[in-house]
Parts: sequence; C-alpha cells; structure tokens
Amino acid sequence: YAHWDFTDRQMEEAKGTAGGGELVLRILMADGGKGGEEVLPWGARSWFVHVPRAGTRYRAELGVRSASGRIGILAASEETVTPAEEPSSEGWV
Repeated sequence: YAHWDFTDRQMEEAKGTAGGGELVLRILMADGGKGGEEVLPWGARSWFVHVPRAGTRYRAELGVRSASGRIGILAASEETVTPAEEPSSEGWV
C-alpha cells in the first residue's frame, strides 16, 4: 500500500510541468530488479500495489511521465520488506 499527501495545487503544478503527462507509481526491487509500474489517475492519493516476490526489499517512486517518456520524481519511499511466503518456523512470539 502506498499513499502520498500532495495538495491539489501541487498535483496540478506537477501535471503542468509534464505537459499533462501521466502520474506513475514505480516499484523497484532493492537488488536492482524492476517490480512494476502503474499509471494512476491524477486524483489518486493512494494505491494498492502487487509485487512479484515475497520476502523482498522494495522501494517506490511516484512521478510524472512527460510525453517524451522522461519521468520526474515527485516522491520516493524508503525501502520496505514484503512479508515472507510462509509463517516463521519459530512459531508464536
């Protein structure tokens, strides 16, 4: 789950800077692999993201893609780790 808190004015400025381009959320694996990219509606304030692997470090970038394909980053997350595929072998803590 990713969320951000930009004002409507900030989002309109970002949209204008990109020439009306697309709002994109990129998911990047910490090891350099690409976790995915989604084009979002301009009014979005949050998004549920599906990632390909459990127990993996990811980070997210919210940006605006211009008509030329260049992405200007509006915000970037810290790394986070997705839950493991299976419960811990240590049992309840």
